[in-house]
Amino acid sequence: MEHPVNSDLPRGVITTGVGQLAETNPFKPGRISPHTHYKADNFRVTELAFDDQVVLSEHSSPHPVIIQVASGSVELEIGGTVHRLAAGAMMHLEASLEHSVTALEQARLLLIFLYH
Repeated sequence: MEHPVNSDLPRGVITTGVGQLAETNPFKPGRISPHTHYKADNFRVTELAFDDQVVLSEHSSPHPVIIQVASGSVELEIGGTVHRLAAGAMMHLEASLEHSVTALEQARLLLIFLYH
């Protein structure tokens, strides 16, 4: 069963673009602002809006996750390896994989959590 968070959008549309993401989840000075855009039985789409130079310390998810950089750029560190990701980049992380994120500028990440 799907659960769109923004009922103003047509059925099946999660976001219309970066402009709409900015309207629903503005940057907050010195912080990370989370916003869930869509929930379904087998996945969830959450956006993280990072202010410039904000760090999300090492953590993991109990679920596999696909990360897409919607705007800006970040460094994603996994096991001592740093991946520089710019707008449009995507990565898949397996469940329980420890990682951290550093915003190199204001950035928006879309996280697709996969539930099996």
